[in-house]
Amino acid sequence: MTVQKGYIVLEAVLLLLFGFHSKTCATKYAGEFLSIGVGARPLGMGGAFVSVANDATSPYWNPAGSPRIDKKECIFMHSEIFEGLLKYDCLCFVYPHKKSAVGFNLMRLAVDDIPFITELEFYDYGLDGVDGTLDEGEGNGEWDPGEILIYDKDKIEWVSNNDYALLLNYGTEIKENLSVGVNLKVIRRNIGHYTAWGSGVDLGVLFTPFDFFTIGMNIQDVTTTFISWSTGRKEKITPTVKTGVSTVCNIGSHHRLLFLVDQDLRFEYRGKSSQLSSGIVSADYHWGVEYSYRELVSLRLGINEQEPTAGAGIYYKGYSIDYAFLSHEELGSCHRISGGISF
Repeated sequence: MTVQKGYIVLEAVLLLLFGFHSKTCATKYAGEFLSIGVGARPLGMGGAFVSVANDATSPYWNPAGSPRIDKKECIFMHSEIFEGLLKYDCLCFVYPHKKSAVGFNLMRLAVDDIPFITELEFYDYGLDGVDGTLDEGEGNGEWDPGEILIYDKDKIEWVSNNDYALLLNYGTEIKENLSVGVNLKVIRRNIGHYTAWGSGVDLGVLFTPFDFFTIGMNIQDVTTTFISWSTGRKEKITPTVKTGVSTVCNIGSHHRLLFLVDQDLRFEYRGKSSQLSSGIVSADYHWGVEYSYRELVSLRLGINEQEPTAGAGIYYKGYSIDYAFLSHEELGSCHRISGGISF
């Protein structure tokens, strides 16, 4: 871990730990660990998959996609993100039966070697870090951002953070070209000795008005997902509306091009951290294209918000291996590999 990234993690942990003293908190980015994505194929196309969702990762991308899968399918993905700072694993399974399907997606995000520093002393000088200015936070007996910590290695405890999310899925076809689906979402989080539980619901729909064109929508956390920490701290994940369109172009009998565009609409006052924003509402976009040859080999390109992505896939007799490359201007690039089996 570089020094700069170490400071980023340390700052995040400080804000988290000292925020536990409050019973209420801002919910901005509360569900950010759920937005990393599942499956190397969708991620290689910039995370644009809402209007396709035709493999075992469908509960994550669109709960309505599961009944469109022909066979039972299992996909596993492992990745180490931002030069190994984060460990990310996913296990996905879908079981179709007639015009319906059930399945699950299980995700785990882990961060090791986090400094737990609740016992460190600090200079209680307030937000400006200068003694005697009587600014906000000075002399309040609590650590505030900007106040200098007194380093003592004997008072630092190194712990791990683990975030789990389980999506239990049911989807069904209403008509041949229209399917709907729902997820029950269960969240388990822990950092050091602190734990949290949460639950919520996702709703999805897929509509194919023409053989070559599909429209999809996934309303994540439609009921608002509430997370309750063992400290009494409460968080909530506000709904995200993910919409997408895709079109397929067949070239002869062996070649196929798939074009996709997705939009993520959030309601968290994200401001400049999103591509477009106005007040509470913000929007981010995902673009992707996939070239397939005889459904054996695929090549992919995409744009995840503003970052380029690329990927490839190989399929043979029910087995699949997919790779995705994701770049990031500040945190570096990362690689995702997933393997699947259909039976």
